[in-house]
Amino acid sequence: MKIVLFLISFLVAIPLLSLPQYQLLTGNRCGNCHVNHQGGGQRNELGYYSMADVSILKPDFIMKNLPESNSPFSNTMIGLDLRAQMARGVADDAERRVFPMQFAAYASHQATDWLTLEGTFSFYNKERRYPGQQMFFGSALIQPNLSFPQLRVGYFQPSIGVRFDDHTNFARLVPNNRVFNTPIIAPNYAELGAEMTYDVVNYKAKGFVTLTGGAFSTRSLNDVTMFSENGQLLPIVKNDDISYIGRIQFSENHLITDITNSTLGASYFTNAGVTMTNVFGGVGVSDAFSLMAEYSMKEANSFFSIQSTSISAMYQATEGVFFELRAEESSGTIQQGSEKVTNTNKQLVLGSQLFILPGIVLRPEYRILDTEQSPRLLEQYTSSRFFVQLYAFF
Repeated sequence: MKIVLFLISFLVAIPLLSLPQYQLLTGNRCGNCHVNHQGGGQRNELGYYSMADVSILKPDFIMKNLPESNSPFSNTMIGLDLRAQMARGVADDAERRVFPMQFAAYASHQATDWLTLEGTFSFYNKERRYPGQQMFFGSALIQPNLSFPQLRVGYFQPSIGVRFDDHTNFARLVPNNRVFNTPIIAPNYAELGAEMTYDVVNYKAKGFVTLTGGAFSTRSLNDVTMFSENGQLLPIVKNDDISYIGRIQFSENHLITDITNSTLGASYFTNAGVTMTNVFGGVGVSDAFSLMAEYSMKEANSFFSIQSTSISAMYQATEGVFFELRAEESSGTIQQGSEKVTNTNKQLVLGSQLFILPGIVLRPEYRILDTEQSPRLLEQYTSSRFFVQLYAFF
């Protein structure tokens, strides 16, 4: 049974590729390479050009036949992410297996100078989805010109904290003393809502202040259930509530020195049931090294009160070769049946991203996870496992 749960935890997790470390390595903000400000999802022309030929191996027959763009039709761009993973279950005698992890297709169309439509289809098994996870999402991006704020309206994810491509990141989870944690914000979580984003630009200082505010429904978040004080399994929010998001982020490119980039920001997400406060920042040396950190506080009435810290470092050894180290801790009180317990989870991830061919990435990882619970109601879970992902993108 543990093997099945372990594999399911990865099979249903199909996040969109979104690597905020690249902002610190390149000096480009997430919205410079993606259609939306958050990053992830459809890549724009710069996003395609910047990664299309990144590769360790460069066979002539492949390099000469690379598509010139990701725009097959006028004003229309498309994208694709495919991912498979090799992993072994938690039992000592578990066999290593290979299974599909992600299939996501994207499209965007610039209908007019001021209106862009974008959408995503991300496949998952409906019987094995995370609560709040969605298969379809999309939005309309309205912006008269670059000096105006951008209005995004549709069915999409609020701009909470930093959007990583790893669904195991502790910033969006509630720590549990079992095989996998409970996500508050699931992979591909989406709600009906609207966000306004405004960039305050200081070209002389090479800096941006990005302000975001919005309102969303809570219908998808209503899928997330946890134990209440009376031992009942209940939704953490009502499905007719409204969530509000506020976010501020400062980003600079070569302001401190001629080779460094940095960012600092915070977000606040709240409704009648849940409050999430995220503070994040990072510094990078162009084409060499990045260091990021995020602190998250999550509360939901009588359900849980959690604090999480994540620190990650990435080193770019050469073109197409990246090494990463991430250390995380999440601790707080949650309801376990009718009992209130304190859970503490710690995770260490060592990995690399190897762009072996254009659009083909090998991602080996070694993960160490340790859980603690006081008072002990469930068996303590610890693991150290090696994983390999094969990832293809366009």
